[in-house]
Formats: sequence, structure tokens, C-alpha cells
Amino acid sequence: MDFFNMNLMTVLAETDEHKDLCLHTFNKPEDDEQLPSVKLDWLREYKIQRQATSDVLKKQASVAQESALKYFEEIGEGGRFDEYINRNTK
Repeated sequence: MDFFNMNLMTVLAETDEHKDLCLHTFNKPEDDEQLPSVKLDWLREYKIQRQATSDVLKKQASVAQESALKYFEEIGEGGRFDEYINRNTK
């Protein structure tokens, strides 16, 4: 393809309490002078309502940050795309 812009939403993990997702945006501009880009937008969808207190928000933000960074590191290291690793872990 000469150029493209596509989005892919992926479910990363799911529990009784929440679902972790990532919106992947891949862009290769029509102009060959511009570099292709990948944007990762990690999010957590809660299935259980919680009070929005400062303590709850701080704790959940910390947990979410840890999970998101773990996923981003896996992407950066290439482990999510290694056919040999993926084939032998399922």
C-alpha cells in the first residue's frame, strides 16, 4: 500500500471487574517525505461502579498506568508480534 490510516481496537484482558483495551492507530502518509506512525491508546472499562473519591482515582490511575506501560513495553520489545513466541504460548 502506498498510504493508509487504520484503527484496530483490541481486548487485552478481561476480568469480572474490568476490561482492558487498546486502540491502535497506524498511519502511513501519502507524502513519502513523512514518516509512518503508530499510536497506542490504552484504556480500561470498568464493569463495577465505584465512588470517584481522590483515593480511589489515585489508586486506579496507578494500577492502570502499570498495566498500560507493561503492554507498551511488550509492543516495543516485539514480543506481541513474534510468530514463534505467539504460536508456542497458546
